Amino acid sequence: MRRRLTRVNTDAIETDMLAHIMQDDSGEAARIFLAERGDLAMHQAPAAVLADELAAWRDAGSHASPRRYVEDRWNLAGDGAYRGFVSRLINREDRPANTDFTKVVRDCLGRLRADFDRRRPTRVGADGNTGA
Repeated sequence: MRRRLTRVNTDAIETDMLAHIMQDDSGEAARIFLAERGDLAMHQAPAAVLADELAAWRDAGSHASPRRYVEDRWNLAGDGAYRGFVSRLINREDRPANTDFTKVVRDCLGRLRADFDRRRPTRVGADGNTGA
């Protein structure tokens, strides 16, 4: 059986995940993202800035939602491209009312992690083993 070898659209997955984080006023989706992200790098520059801002939200122990925290600081954190990116995330209206934000974030992290692991170079030791 042949598998189709198409590249995962990491930008779309990142954008979808971050939109759900920004729309979750409870902050639970952001906490899950920060706890489970690990060493996974964001591919888009504005997404990387937003990930740093979410970490700052957590570290500050803010009682504001991630969205409010980011909006209050966005002139400090990024440029016009960043503010435009965040505005598009906040204003998305393409989700059902009963969306489980945490499930979406976990699914997106899993897809990004699988793509990251698949593209990671395999090291072959002197004994010919991959170490996997």
